[in-house]
Amino acid sequence: MKKRICVLSMMLMLSLGFFAPVIADCPDEPMSCWGPPMDQGGARIYCGNITIGTCYDWKSAACWPCDLSRDNPHRDCARYNNQCNSSFPNCCKGDCWPAYKNWVGSICCGAEGWKPPFWP
Repeated sequence: MKKRICVLSMMLMLSLGFFAPVIADCPDEPMSCWGPPMDQGGARIYCGNITIGTCYDWKSAACWPCDLSRDNPHRDCARYNNQCNSSFPNCCKGDCWPAYKNWVGSICCGAEGWKPPFWP
């Protein structure tokens, strides 16, 4: 009986030990930057990607940009707007909209309901 308890507790420790870093550690990921359209009424132009830090969100069990919450409709995208504008000044012309997507969903900073025409 003692041997079985030791084996089971060892298995639990090992399984948690291998599992915990996977949950807690989110990688830096790309966020796409979209500049203003070339003509009136046209689609926004893909300028490139910036690299952002992501943090684990326990509600969705996924990594999201650390400064943004999927549940907050009034999120502040200023940091990502500024990073896009400074990374791609010729394309953004001071009016870039960042967009992030992972396997759970997406977050777009810009006009309400706007989504990129494609995900690079």
